[in-house]
Amino acid sequence: LGALTWVAANFLIDVSGANREFTSGVTALVAAGMLLYVGWWLHGRTNAQAWSHFLREQVNAALERKTLLAMASVSFLAVYRELFEVVLFYQALWIQAGGGGQNAVLGGIAGASMFLAAVGWALFKYSVRLPLGPFFSVMTVLMVALAVVFAGQGIAALQEAGSVGVHHFSFVTIPMLGVHPTAETLVAQAVVVAMVLLAYLAGRLRKTGVKLPQ
Repeated sequence: LGALTWVAANFLIDVSGANREFTSGVTALVAAGMLLYVGWWLHGRTNAQAWSHFLREQVNAALERKTLLAMASVSFLAVYRELFEVVLFYQALWIQAGGGGQNAVLGGIAGASMFLAAVGWALFKYSVRLPLGPFFSVMTVLMVALAVVFAGQGIAALQEAGSVGVHHFSFVTIPMLGVHPTAETLVAQAVVVAMVLLAYLAGRLRKTGVKLPQ
């Protein structure tokens, strides 16, 4: 179903007749939002106990219904949600890479797949336990960094499409990191960073027992 989702995404983009830069910008911004969500989700489970509690809740909820369908549904939704995020993430990369960089994207996918296969084999073969706290922390930082990059690249693409205004000023340009010398792109990235910092501070306050308004 993940593969079909990828095909459907390409088909819908092709038949829409939308401008390439506009499509690239919107896809990048949606991907940035998804990455922030995944990063927050991972941050909330950096503690192994919290992760175990989350899994136990999901499984127990399915078992309480005493049906294989409920268990299968939990498994399906858990996997397909990840695949949907992967499709969205790679769709943004694929569009931004263009014809000249798509081979590099395919090479990265192949390399990552082999690395993950090796890690999975080692886990099953040697019963290795990943340190969930540090692992999720590193993944959270990576997700946040990619969200900041995609936010800048998304606004830049919308500017090229003429959908967002452009206010230039003297600043460094690092397209690979989504950094462009325009107020709009930098403000978008600053907003993402501010959201992450606020979420982090809110999480720290909750851990210390401070009640925050809902």
